[in-house]
Amino acid sequence: MSLKTVSLISLVIVSLVFIVQLVELYSYLQIDYEWVTVTAYSKFIKVIDALLWLPFMLFFWKVFKG
Repeated sequence: MSLKTVSLISLVIVSLVFIVQLVELYSYLQIDYEWVTVTAYSKFIKVIDALLWLPFMLFFWKVFKG
């Protein structure tokens, strides 16, 4: 397999993980139950956790484009 093929497959997988992380983040930020404590710190950590996938996506995009 060529480097472009491996990079494209990796880009698709990382993109799917990123989309799942965004959906999970959206549902997590919507929690307003009285019995569940959601602090600003935990919301911040979830946002950072979702955004950390972007460098991987950019890396595989750069490798794919050449």
